[in-house]
Amino acid sequence: MSGVYKGLASRIKKEALYALYVHCYAHRLNHALQDSCNNIKEVRNLLGQINSIYILFEGSSKRNFIFETMKIDTNESKLRLKLLSDTRWSSRSAILKSVLDNYETILKTF
Repeated sequence: MSGVYKGLASRIKKEALYALYVHCYAHRLNHALQDSCNNIKEVRNLLGQINSIYILFEGSSKRNFIFETMKIDTNESKLRLKLLSDTRWSSRSAILKSVLDNYETILKTF
C-alpha cells in the first residue's frame, strides 16, 4: 500500500499533494508484539518448539498419518496443527489451543 511508485499512498499523493501517509496501526502493533516476543527467551523458545512440532508432523506424510489416526482414536480435538505466522498474531491463540488440545496425541505420536 505504501509503495513509492505504484502504491496507493503514492497515487493519492499525486492527486492530493498535502495528503499524509500514516502506517497502519495494526502493523505497528504487530511489529511491537514481534519484537517483544523475540526478546523474551521463554516465549521465543515456546514459539520455536511449536513451529518444530508442526514441521515434524507436516513434513512427513507417515508421521502426519500416525498423528491424525491417534487423534481420531482418542477423540481428541479436531483442530489441526498450523504453522505460526509472523504477520497474523491473532491466529497464535488458536494455534496454541490446538497444541494444548492435542497434547496427549502429540506425545503419543512421538
